[in-house]
This record gives sequence, C-alpha cells and structure tokens, in this order.
Amino acid sequence: MARDLALRCACGTVQGQARGVTPRNVRRVCCYCPDCRAFLNHVGAQSCVTDDGGADLVAILPGRIEFTAGHDQISVLRLSKNGLLRWYAACCGTPLGNTPAKPVPRFVSVPRALFADPDADTVLGKLKAIVNTAQAPAGRAPPKEFGFPGFIIYVAAGHLASVLGLAPKNTPYFDANEKPAVTPYVLTKEERKLASA
Repeated sequence: MARDLALRCACGTVQGQARGVTPRNVRRVCCYCPDCRAFLNHVGAQSCVTDDGGADLVAILPGRIEFTAGHDQISVLRLSKNGLLRWYAACCGTPLGNTPAKPVPRFVSVPRALFADPDADTVLGKLKAIVNTAQAPAGRAPPKEFGFPGFIIYVAAGHLASVLGLAPKNTPYFDANEKPAVTPYVLTKEERKLASA
C-alpha cells in the first residue's frame, strides 16, 4: 500500500513529504562515484557516506517530492559547469536530491538519510542497484556491482509514466519556465579539489 513518508533535514528546518511511495515506484541505489562523495564532503554530509564509501540514495519521481517548510534554505550547486544539480539544505548541509540540469528526464535521487520515518526502509524496499564500484575509495571493499540496467529502465519508465499522466509531473526543483528553482552555484576548481580530497 502506498505511503506518504516524511522528509526532514538534519536540523529540522527543511521539511516535506514523499507522496504515494511504494517499493515499486522507488529504487534504492548505492553509488560509489567520486562526484557523489565530493558533493557530500563539500556540504559536510559525510554521515550520508556508507562505511565502504558509497552514497545511499533513493531514486524517485520529483513529482512525488514536496517541500513544506524551510524553502529559503534550499540551495543547489554544481561540481562543474555541466554537472548535475545537487540540492541541499543550507542550514545544515543535508542533501535534498540530485537532478539533471533540466527537468527532463523526470528523475531525482534523494539521500536515504532525508527520510524521517523510523520504518521508511519497509516502504522504500531493498537495495536494487550498486553502481560505480570501480570508483570506490582506495582501500575500501564495496559489494559487487549489480542492477544498473534495471535502474536505467526504472528511470525511463518513470519518466514515461509522468509524461503520459500516469504519475506526478510537477517538480519542486524547477520553476514553470523549466529553470532551477534556485540559482546554482558552481564550485571553483579549488573548492572541487578540496571536496575531492
């Protein structure tokens, strides 16, 4: 049965909901790419990095995400001029999601830590993909990679469902003109280097 799950940043300023969540309309994924780690390092969210160097994420349609408090604290950055939009709460550095540079395809990966309900894992389901393990930090031993093709199919199917009106179309991350709801800050080379250290 679908559930609405509470979303809350670490300090409680930014709050919201993920609406109509079931294990079938989200995908749990752990990503080991250096960009995910650099972002989490830059905003001070090392607690979102797993012990073996991955980022524990939940892929979901942006239309299922609604922020209800702390809008003035929602910020976004890019690690490079053409990088993903990486959203976070300026108040405490909690990540709020990674999106493409434009609202199409309709997709956001939200950190598992943002889900506040104690039983959220029972609704979010099991881990469905482990990706980019070849880029895990040196000396770490991540699990075997799996699930990437299914993950791509999930993203494409979710986008198509929203286009056809079978799933939510709106997004809190972009405005009506398909521009980011907040002007992105692009890290300098020095900031990127420091975040990647």
